Formats: sequence, C-alpha cells, structure tokens
Amino acid sequence: MTISKIVVGVLTYNRPELLEETLHSFNEYLKAYRDLFKFVIFDNGSKDEIIKINKKIAQKYRSKFVTSRKVIESTKNSKIRDHNISIGHRNLSRLMKKEDGDAYIILEDDWACAAYIPLIELIEYLRKNPDIGQIRLRNSRYDGTLTGGAKHNFVTQEPIKWTKEVVIGNYILAYGNLHWVNNPSIISKEALDLISKGYNSEVECMKAFHEIYPINLQLQPGVFEHIGPWRHRKDLVEQGIIQGEDNNESFDFS
Repeated sequence: MTISKIVVGVLTYNRPELLEETLHSFNEYLKAYRDLFKFVIFDNGSKDEIIKINKKIAQKYRSKFVTSRKVIESTKNSKIRDHNISIGHRNLSRLMKKEDGDAYIILEDDWACAAYIPLIELIEYLRKNPDIGQIRLRNSRYDGTLTGGAKHNFVTQEPIKWTKEVVIGNYILAYGNLHWVNNPSIISKEALDLISKGYNSEVECMKAFHEIYPINLQLQPGVFEHIGPWRHRKDLVEQGIIQGEDNNESFDFS
C-alpha cells in the first residue's frame, strides 16, 4: 500500500507564534515524512497584520495558505466562538479534500508534536479498518483533569470504555467509544468527507460522526502536546454535555 501524500490541515486564528511552533514540531519530530507532507493552513479570520505574518510562516514551511474572506472579531461568547471554529473546520476540510491525499491529519494551531510516531504504519492500519474514522494523537490520560481528557463520550454520555488494544511499534492503538474531536488526529478520507459537509457546532459534528463511527482509536502514549491557552466551554456546559465552570471538565480538553 503506497503512501505518497499526507495532507496536514491546520486551522489558525490570530496566533502566529503557536502556528510556527506547531509546524516546526513536524519538521523536528516527523522529518522522516517531510517529503510526504502537504500542509494546508486555513486562517479563520485573523487580523490583517496577523495574516501577513502567517503568510510568511506558511511560505517558510512550504504550505498552502488560504484565508477567510473577512476578519472575525474575537469574542468571549462560547457559543459564537464554537460556531466560528466549526465553520473554520468545514472550510479547512474542504481545502484538504482538494489535495486528494493518501492520508489526512487534522489539528488546530496550538498542538505541537513532541515525539516520533510510525505514521505509515498507523495510516495503513486505519485504511485496513474502514469502520474506524479517527486515530487520536493527543497526549491524553482520560482522567477528567485539565491536562488529561474527558472521561465520557460527549454524544452518548457513557463512560469511555476500552475494548481492544493493537501494538504498532512502541505504541498501542486503543479501541474505545470515543467521540469526534478537532484536535490532532489521523482521519480517513471518508471521515474527511463527513466533516466537510459542515456543521453549526462541534456537537452537531460529533453526533453525525458517532452515527457512522461509534468506535475510534487513541494512540497511547499520545504525542501531541497542547501549547496554547485552555478555553472554557460554556457552550458544552449549557447543553449539559460537561459539568459546570467549577469543574475541570469545563475546559477544552475533549
């Protein structure tokens, strides 16, 4: 099974220093695959002065760079922010589809790779198992803490249950009832098609994804570290998906 192009889609917004750190991490830890990577960066409404910086960063890392047609003002309204990010992921995924890759990695600009992983082997495993839509790559303990991850599936509200493990090199692929997340993942072409349909919120996307892919994979140990500020998810609290602001689960660590 030949892998000749890995499309890496990055969503960015007003954070050029994080964007550069994220792109640099690929060159540092995944340089063995450098000739296979096609970076696609979608700027989701940054300020004009930031766009100029991001364009230079994109050129430095030989990346395709596309911007939103308008500047999106920063907001503290969690629901509006979630909607803006969801639209950004729709636009990013559509750009990724146009590249017609053999494999796809999707992430936001505040997740940096911190170790080498056997990408080709992971991609081949995903392609051989079409019932799986996503391999999560983030470092996550699933213990409900700020630096860990959610302990339950956001769609079904059921506790995350691990059902199977597959060893690939020095890593384990753990099967679990995991919902869709926007943070670093290898996704199938079929999953990319689903995401590119566009949803008004991350939860809508999760629900549509769950209908087709109720079981997904987590790389253990995960290798992508969160390098940006954590954000409160009042939108998820209001929908009863996670607990209130006095609990760590109100942070964005899904």
